[in-house]
Amino acid sequence: MRKGLVVLSISIAIVALAALWFSVVSAAPSAPAQLVTLVKDASDTTPNVGDIFAYSLFFAETPELTQSILIRITDPNPAPEYLRIITDSIITGIGRGRAVYSENLDAIVWEGLIFQYGRPFYSFFQVEVTGAPTSVIEAGYPVTNTATMVNLDTMEIVATAQVQVHIMPARIFMPIIFRNYTN
Repeated sequence: MRKGLVVLSISIAIVALAALWFSVVSAAPSAPAQLVTLVKDASDTTPNVGDIFAYSLFFAETPELTQSILIRITDPNPAPEYLRIITDSIITGIGRGRAVYSENLDAIVWEGLIFQYGRPFYSFFQVEVTGAPTSVIEAGYPVTNTATMVNLDTMEIVATAQVQVHIMPARIFMPIIFRNYTN
């Protein structure tokens, strides 16, 4: 199951990277200047208690970037009482940067350089659903995960990205037994 999640996450990463790169390349020149694009995704938007899913980040420079910038992306655990980051190594794309799990922040932190005419970056990590409130039997418990990108030279927020998942209670299967009583 975990191998399937990794393959699914990589497939989602490739599709999102292609979409991100296409949107960066085909951006209208009249759009407001934005130096980088940040996109966030989840491999499962309705995980059940006990499930493992992955959060993914995709980011790249835009044509407006004229010099490399040193950035930090912080992607915190949005619901520590119901989610647990379980990835011991964070997979990242090619580039000058590194993602690590910060136990103090309960977050994934990526820090590095984004270059003009560089390649898109990606990072993903796995999360386990450890519980859900009992009041969310039908609709699920909404959890919004927000990643924030900061320019370390100016300490300004450069971009943010969000994705929402709905944590569902554990599935319970009860057998139905049909009995036929005849004389």
